[in-house]
Amino acid sequence: MLKDLSQVKVKSLKIEKASLDTAFLNLTGNTIEEEDFDARKFYTVLRRSRK
Repeated sequence: MLKDLSQVKVKSLKIEKASLDTAFLNLTGNTIEEEDFDARKFYTVLRRSRK
């Protein structure tokens, strides 16, 4: 069941720049270690996701 978020107070928030590993995981669903890394394929997917 969903809470009433009007009563929730945020004490802190930390935003970090994504690493290459994080970007790869978000775009492909796999970690670099789980898959043979193909830089050309990765950057093709990255460019397509920006459009």
